[in-house]
Formats: sequence, C-alpha cells, structure tokens
Amino acid sequence: MRSCLDQTAKPYEIIVVNDGSTDRTREIVEGLMQKNKVVKLLNFESGHSAAFARNRGAEAAKGDIVYFLDADIIVEDRNFISKLEKTFQNEKVGAMLSGTPGDYKTFLQKCQGVRTMMSNLFFRASGMRINYVTGIRRKLFEEVGGFNEKIFYYEDRELGNRIASRMEIPMVIMKLRHVEPSTLSEIARQARYVGKGVSTYGIIKENPLVLVYPPYPFFWIVFIACVLLSFVNIIFLYILALLFLILIIEFIIASYISRMILPSLCFVFFISPLRAFLITYSFLRNKLKALIPG
Repeated sequence: MRSCLDQTAKPYEIIVVNDGSTDRTREIVEGLMQKNKVVKLLNFESGHSAAFARNRGAEAAKGDIVYFLDADIIVEDRNFISKLEKTFQNEKVGAMLSGTPGDYKTFLQKCQGVRTMMSNLFFRASGMRINYVTGIRRKLFEEVGGFNEKIFYYEDRELGNRIASRMEIPMVIMKLRHVEPSTLSEIARQARYVGKGVSTYGIIKENPLVLVYPPYPFFWIVFIACVLLSFVNIIFLYILALLFLILIIEFIIASYISRMILPSLCFVFFISPLRAFLITYSFLRNKLKALIPG
C-alpha cells in the first residue's frame, strides 16, 4: 500500500478488500486511512476467494480504470500511475497486463523461480498463450461480468481468456515485484490453493499437455503407480525408468535456463512431487465436498 501511495501521480482511490484475514491487515489499513483519504477498506469476516474479493473491490470503485494488485506485490515503479494513465489514453485499449518478476532471495524462493521459468518454457513450447488482466476499464469489466466467482484460483486466467477473445491485451512494462513463498508452509498453502483452483477450472481442457508435464500432479500419479506396479510386472519398471529419464532431462533443462543447479535439483525431485501430492489432495478433497455438502 505504501508503494502505491508513494507515486509521482497520486491514485484516485486505493480499495483494500480484507477477505477474512487473520493477521493485522485491518489494523494497518485503518491506520493508513487516518492519514490518506484515498484509502478505503472493505471488511469480510470469513474468507471467500480472490474472485469474490476483486469483484467486491471493483463494485466499490468509482474510477474509470481498475487495477488489481495482490497482497504479495510491491510496486517499485514510482511512475506506475502515470504509465497506467498513458496506456488507457489509447481508446482501443480496454485491458492490459503488466508482468511481475519474482523476488528470489532465499533458497526456496529460487526453487520457485525455477518452477516459474519451467512453466513459462512449457507454455511457450506447447504453443499456448496464458492471458491475464491486471488493469481494465471499469465499463468493460462490468460488461463481461467481472471475475467468475465459481473459480477459486485461476479466475484471472479465465477473465483474461474472455477479454482476449474480444481484443488484444497489451503488455505494459512496469517495475512490480512479486514476493514468492519463502517457507515450506507457504509453498504448501499455495499448492492447496492450486488444487482447489484445479477443481473449479478446466485446466486439462485448456491444455491437455499438462497430463505429461512433470510439475503437474498427473505425472507423479503415474510415477507412484508404476513404483507400486513394478513388483507385479516388469513392464512398469521400464515405464518407471522412462519417467525417471524425463526427470533427469527436466533437471538438465532447468539447470541450463536458470543457471542454478541446487535449486533446480530441489525443484525437480522435491518441490515438484510435494506440490503434486498437495494439489491432488486438495483437488480430491474439494471434489468430495462438492459431491457431499457438509
């Protein structure tokens, strides 16, 4: 919030949606509100989802342009607001995207950095473009119905795809920093969110190749199945050897593009299977909850 307030051109309003947080968010925001009239706070006692929070914030907005920032983003560009204004002076621009490079300081954050690089490489190699929206004209946002609140985690991707079917989404370079998870508990929480998101979003339909890409759960489900079945039939041992070879190739590629050997090793053989297990657990748990209410 302070990074948003410390701008050469002041924002028209900053709306904070406190969606059931259990930290000092409300207290901190209320303190800032006493000094800055542009800061507004929406409080919800129980947590919902990013889609819910973003939609409530957009509904409360009075400006013509709405820009969405997550709690783990720091705005390092003091001309951020000015660049937004300049971008939307072009009437053909209805929405835009600004990249957020990660903050990779700790070892686990570097492992996350390897994951990001490999994911980007995978999507480029598969010919798939991931569409996101960070800034959008409020009128257009209302026309398309905002974020789909039935989707828990991939709501920004789903909205981006809907907007991209209507118009081009330009990339605007800004200095924004994404603070990556730095502890195993944070990585685990993120994985559980992904699992819940996958249960509400057709990621396989969007890109069937995720079924064979190691960082996704499907690869590791087959891997574990082959480990168990290798005692039954030798053919599964051969398949297991092939899967292990794929992991070795993935490690070599990750090491080459990231120039980080140990984080690549940790990502391929520890972070990736850990995330896969937690994503699968969260996916199945949420699917069962949907089938058996209460």
